Amino acid sequence: MIDNNKNMSIYRAIFRNSLKITWRNKYLWFFGIFAAFVSNIGEFNLAWEKIPQVNENASFLSVLRSSYEQGIIGGFWTNLTELFTSLNFMGWLLMIVLLLLILFLIWLSIVSQAGIFASAYKIFKKKKTDFSETFRTGRQNFWKVLWLNILFKLFVLVLWIVLILPLVILYLSQGAPGIQSLFVVLSFVILLPVTIILSFIIKYAILFVVNKGMTVKESLKEAWYIFKHNWLISVEMAIILFFLSIIFVIAVFLAIVILSAIFSILMGIFSTASFVGISYVVFTIAVIVLICLILWLGAMWSTFVHSCWAILFIRISEGQIMSKIARLLHPSSEEE
Repeated sequence: MIDNNKNMSIYRAIFRNSLKITWRNKYLWFFGIFAAFVSNIGEFNLAWEKIPQVNENASFLSVLRSSYEQGIIGGFWTNLTELFTSLNFMGWLLMIVLLLLILFLIWLSIVSQAGIFASAYKIFKKKKTDFSETFRTGRQNFWKVLWLNILFKLFVLVLWIVLILPLVILYLSQGAPGIQSLFVVLSFVILLPVTIILSFIIKYAILFVVNKGMTVKESLKEAWYIFKHNWLISVEMAIILFFLSIIFVIAVFLAIVILSAIFSILMGIFSTASFVGISYVVFTIAVIVLICLILWLGAMWSTFVHSCWAILFIRISEGQIMSKIARLLHPSSEEE
């Protein structure tokens, strides 16, 4: 038996609770900033971003063939080798520092991703957690969550290599014009859908790891099972979040435009009044304010979306729920 009222308000309840989690637990914003770097929190945002890239990559085949024929590709590796051999001590030191900074950001992003999923889960289950607990949980699950993220990237990379690399080699050697069209078709029919499905599975796997203490292998198995039986509701959630993200981006854009206009007016006033130095100060403040605003709103959005998926995970793993489309197609099942 399915609770009709419970199902009719499933998404509203998820969003309402996610907003409460986001606003009442502001320490999660810190983790939200970094978690956004590695999390696939918007599957249809991912598809939206990939669509123009498909056409760009198809056009890139022509550029790649031209570079191949002119020997530019071989020259690239030669120039890269010369660059590394010509570096002095300070150059190598700078590269090492940059590499360490990148590795630290990756570590912090993975820790944040694991921590925010765990804390949103605990908060919804009315368990106590705080900044240090979130950080500790993320740190403890770092390696397993890292492997899941790596597996996601490897799956997508292998898929691209298997499907696309033969086309690239064939195009470089023969330049057949139909290959570009085939590339676009394969991207839309196979690559994008599979990438979206994998992102669902990895997301659920991470939730199993940080909240159920499973191994990577166990989490992937359970994530596939839970997605297989709840794929429609997962897609519905992703679509709703996609449209919400559009509204969010528009709101952020309007806020930036309004603030930019205010600061521009202030700069114009000081410039005409011969206070050029003050106008530069206003410009600096404007840049800082806008950067802080973007980070703040981005952190809240990331926290909100992670909370949505954590709550949905709880609902579909601990109770029987039905997607909106399924309820519309089979209204009688709600009355059983």
